[in-house]
Amino acid sequence: MKYTPKLQEWMQRANVTSFRQLSLKAGVSLWSVQQLRRGNVAQMRLETLSKLAAALQVSPPDLWVAFAGEEEVKATQGARVAPPLSSEEWETHSLQLLESWLLQWYTAVAAVEKNPDLPASRLVPLVRPVEELIQSWGVEAIAPVGAEVPYDPQWHEVMSGVVAPGDPVRVRYIGYRHRGKLLHRARVSPL
Repeated sequence: MKYTPKLQEWMQRANVTSFRQLSLKAGVSLWSVQQLRRGNVAQMRLETLSKLAAALQVSPPDLWVAFAGEEEVKATQGARVAPPLSSEEWETHSLQLLESWLLQWYTAVAAVEKNPDLPASRLVPLVRPVEELIQSWGVEAIAPVGAEVPYDPQWHEVMSGVVAPGDPVRVRYIGYRHRGKLLHRARVSPL
């Protein structure tokens, strides 16, 4: 398996002593570890790559770039589809999206600390760059705070009381999905 020496080197840096230990630490199958050793990262689920990256103490883009097979590299050369960003490129892109927030947020915090009566509504526009970054990652709100929606146990967590699926509830804390998958349930209460 072509990438075994590289993987063993990365494992050593992360204090992982065997492929089985890597599998257990990442919470993935040994087959997934073998796919990495073969350089078949393009066929792996992003969730699996992310778990392996965390176990190896590297970023998912770095893992992809280091273990991409020749076919994946050739497929991205000269193509309109770019390979995943390196960690540095990802950080630069994220910082560009957050630039206006970085320039203004802590000044606003200092102003609020000096004047606690400052209306909070003036701070809302400062959060927009963070919202844009999260949206660029494919994260979406399940429902806005205060919305009245039918209870769905897949997407909602009841804060108190008993609610049956389809019963009307009010969203108290926002929940999130990432590319259609649950990140955090919206916390709701019965009407």
